[in-house]
Amino acid sequence: MSDYDYYSYETPETPPEQNEQPGRRAIGVFAAIVAIAVLFSALAGSVWLIANARLTLPAAQSRVPQTSVAAVDVVSEKIERLSADVTSQNKHFSLEEAARLASTGDKTALSVKEIARTVKPAVVAITTDISVRNYVGDEMRGQAAGSGFIISEDGYIVTNAHVVKNATGIQINLEDGRSYKATIVGEDTQTDLAVLKIEETGLPTVILGDSDTLEVGELAVAIGNPTGRLSGTVTAGIISALDRQVSDFSLPLIQTDATINKGNSGGVLINSFGEVVGINTLKIATAGGGPMANPFDISTFEGLNFAIPIDEAKPIIEVLIREGKVTRAMIGVSIVTITEDMADMQKDLIPGVLVREVTPRSAAAESGIRPGDTIVKFNGRKVATIDELRRERDQAALGSKVEVEVIRDNETVTLTLELRAE
Repeated sequence: MSDYDYYSYETPETPPEQNEQPGRRAIGVFAAIVAIAVLFSALAGSVWLIANARLTLPAAQSRVPQTSVAAVDVVSEKIERLSADVTSQNKHFSLEEAARLASTGDKTALSVKEIARTVKPAVVAITTDISVRNYVGDEMRGQAAGSGFIISEDGYIVTNAHVVKNATGIQINLEDGRSYKATIVGEDTQTDLAVLKIEETGLPTVILGDSDTLEVGELAVAIGNPTGRLSGTVTAGIISALDRQVSDFSLPLIQTDATINKGNSGGVLINSFGEVVGINTLKIATAGGGPMANPFDISTFEGLNFAIPIDEAKPIIEVLIREGKVTRAMIGVSIVTITEDMADMQKDLIPGVLVREVTPRSAAAESGIRPGDTIVKFNGRKVATIDELRRERDQAALGSKVEVEVIRDNETVTLTLELRAE
């Protein structure tokens, strides 16, 4: 079916001219004059409404004026001029204006056009050659695509780890048409972040903003490479929500209705000042297969898109550039989140992180953590989910000793755990 519906219209046949009597002709002329007067009155009323009581037309005449082609042209010209004035007065009324932040300090809010001109040169399209094994072990080769952004003039590029998963070759395409081969500096699958490198200098770069200051409702602009063939695509919306906890993802995410699709992964989410505040990562969309299938695709929804906050990503990016990987502590437990609803249904459960198994000779075993314990605090902070526990673990220094508070047999027990490298 065509993307558009077409309609045809038939013009009624014009009836043959008939001789009219002088009286009828006079009545017809009078009716025409009255119709023109009504038309002028309606036009004047429309302009008054459009002008929103700011523009005043002359009062209606008590007598029907003489009309001519010239008179109609004058009125039409006046209406067009007044409409143009009203359009000019209201040219800033838009979603962008309603959502964007006011200028603060030395920062000035930009239009979407200004943001696109400023940021697009530093957003790249990524194409990867991939190699995977099928269920019988045969090697399958193909290509995948994503997005990324340049953070340094000497060629460091940030993207998602899943964009370069199973990559045997990576090509970077810049907005100006230049192409480069890239290597992986480091990747971290837990946070879905990766850093690439191309050998070039003097490259355009983005400005990293502050995602911790974001507010729901402010402008959000996404730039990336949807479908892997539409590089430099710009979409706009708002920040829909903050600190979204998404299943199987360790970081809290920014939710936005700025449209992103497969291929946008690794691209930028921009605030009103043209600064990167997020890395586009997930969307809820129609489930599908293939090597680039997103495990979060569960059903059909619109406007549910998610980005990694740049403040959460910065320390990971720095570690990847410096060390090539992120080394985390290993507690040594198998755990499950117990929600309030689960605890209500089964009275012997307590909301928190339930320990199912403890690895022998692990840090958890040596600290005294036992199967059946419910972890409710880690390093002095309350934890209610696995993701919260992981976040607190990752923020603590390797080699440090932290207090772990557990509920055991309806009693609170405080233990000391030493964080060891994986």
